[in-house]
Amino acid sequence: MKTPASPHFTPVDLKRYFNARRRKLDEGFGWRAGDTGWIDSLRGPQTYRGMPFLFGCEAGPDVLALRPDEPPAVIALSPLLARYVLFVQVVADRSPASPPGFGEIGPATLPVEGNPLGDRVSTYALRYADGSEADVPVLRRFAIQQNHISWSASAFAALQLRGPIVHASTSEDFAFTRVPGKSFFLGEARTESGRMDRQGENLWLYALPNPHPEKELTALSLRAEQEVSLIFAVTTTRLTQHPLRLQGRHKLKLRLPPGVLLN
Repeated sequence: MKTPASPHFTPVDLKRYFNARRRKLDEGFGWRAGDTGWIDSLRGPQTYRGMPFLFGCEAGPDVLALRPDEPPAVIALSPLLARYVLFVQVVADRSPASPPGFGEIGPATLPVEGNPLGDRVSTYALRYADGSEADVPVLRRFAIQQNHISWSASAFAALQLRGPIVHASTSEDFAFTRVPGKSFFLGEARTESGRMDRQGENLWLYALPNPHPEKELTALSLRAEQEVSLIFAVTTTRLTQHPLRLQGRHKLKLRLPPGVLLN
């Protein structure tokens, strides 16, 4: 079942600000052997984690590239109130690097990707109707992360765009005489992260908190600092709770109709 789009989010149309085509990018955004190409399905209106976004179309530029030493990209907004501005984004890959002795298994060394953190990738400025402006730093592996990462290298302040996957356990599949869809270990966990390790593509979803939610926003000024990054989509919300913070699980008691048995 596809999650419906929440009415509490307003996508921003970036079509006239896109300046690059994802299939023709280099600078650390190239495809690798084994990549699934799932990014190519991100076209037009899409809903991820219950939030609506507007992605680029295949004909023409479909992503906003921010590069150092280039002028900032200024995105005009119809005056609006927002507590959070959400970005679907990614920073360029860095070459795998490991501290001496880290990740070694016998004579082999596992590649470690995506561990560097704290470098200022870019600065996002929120411009208000009263002429004031607020700068927010975007740091590597906090608000943004690269595509290809090793295990344990997720971002601290952002989530992978794809939500977690929920499925029946291996025991349940056996009970219903079905062929298990997952290995025993993954099956009994019942859930999987939407993150892809090494192969495939990861885009990162960051909710930038507006320091002045009582002021009307009129523009976003996005300036690259130390690294190249890409922005795929933007949406805003007036929700007071953090839109990416999952709530605790709640149990629901349901009285079954007469004659209906729980299997």
